[in-house]
Amino acid sequence: MAKRSNGEGSVRKSGNSWIAKVQIGWLPNGHPKIKSFSAPTRKGALERMDNYLKSFNECELDDTTISDGMKYWLETFKSIELKDSSYNRLEITVNNNIIPYIGDYMTKELNSSVIQTQMINALIDEGKSYSTIKKAYFALNAYYKKLLSTGKAERNPMLGVTLPAQSKFKRKNIRALTKDEQDRFIRQAVSKFANGADRYRYGRAYVFMMFTGLRCSEMLGLTWRNIDLVNNIAVVKQSLVTVKNRETDIDDKYVVKLQDSTKTQAGIREIPLCNQAVEAITAYKEKYYNGNPDDYVITTAKNKPLKTRHFERSANYIFNAAGIEASEVHIFRHTFASILFEKNVDIKLISSLLGHSDVSTTYNIYVHLTGNQRKEAINAIDKINAINEI
Repeated sequence: MAKRSNGEGSVRKSGNSWIAKVQIGWLPNGHPKIKSFSAPTRKGALERMDNYLKSFNECELDDTTISDGMKYWLETFKSIELKDSSYNRLEITVNNNIIPYIGDYMTKELNSSVIQTQMINALIDEGKSYSTIKKAYFALNAYYKKLLSTGKAERNPMLGVTLPAQSKFKRKNIRALTKDEQDRFIRQAVSKFANGADRYRYGRAYVFMMFTGLRCSEMLGLTWRNIDLVNNIAVVKQSLVTVKNRETDIDDKYVVKLQDSTKTQAGIREIPLCNQAVEAITAYKEKYYNGNPDDYVITTAKNKPLKTRHFERSANYIFNAAGIEASEVHIFRHTFASILFEKNVDIKLISSLLGHSDVSTTYNIYVHLTGNQRKEAINAIDKINAINEI
């Protein structure tokens, strides 16, 4: 087989024909997506492949609507660049927050004023979050940058578009379980039926999350090999996500997919296990471990990986039974952070344990908790001054 340079494919003889092959992307299962071209001669096979690549790469995005152009941009370029979970989020942004507002405009005719008034300002008026608006802004900007880089556009109208100031948006309050709610949740989560059977299959797993700060995808991607109960450490290095099914031969709208990475590079970490975490996962292991260290910790009764929505829904049963107003397992992560802040753990260490890429991320999310620390520090200073005045 003769390979061509710069990823331009390969060609080989097969019987009386020549076969040229080139990778044009990736399949949902992570395998390369290959396109083949056959002809009686080597030159013919290469010409067929080269003609295809020419039409494939010379996308006429500048002569399409924003709707058609961005869908092509997603499928052709972003699908091979992003992880499945990131691609899903970008696709949702395009379909929900760009196309409904400016999708009918021609790419080459769209200007800054239209984007500002009919997309950005419209999203603001509808009460969309700063995060949602920013994602739409950056997605459209990336689309036009691609046009510029391929010579399909002479200008980027996004340069004249203004993002609203983040300070104008009401900050979403981060909700953590109170000490009383923690106790109530744990009691309910580990409760049993009259016959001694666990009331909730994943009850102790949620308690484990409460004292480790794991993201939902990290918990679902955890295998028994990742939990060291000799040294009391959990190793986080992969995640299991639920993504849109893009394989037509599987009759399921969403499928689970393992990602050999976490949300950020900093997400790859070791988490020391406190007594509560050790107790919860030990009891869970005694009940549900089948002896294979490579099995996922969280599985169905048939030892299959669990979808995110099923894991979330099971937690809701416990929340409701315990009389707690909550609906997402992410609250356990916030609770873990809250416990650490209450113990006056250094914010750099908290950031590391949570797997944040930067300390500023931790601070921005939990600024109200750091604010409480400052108040406690001021109160302590006031007490010292009061003693000195006596």
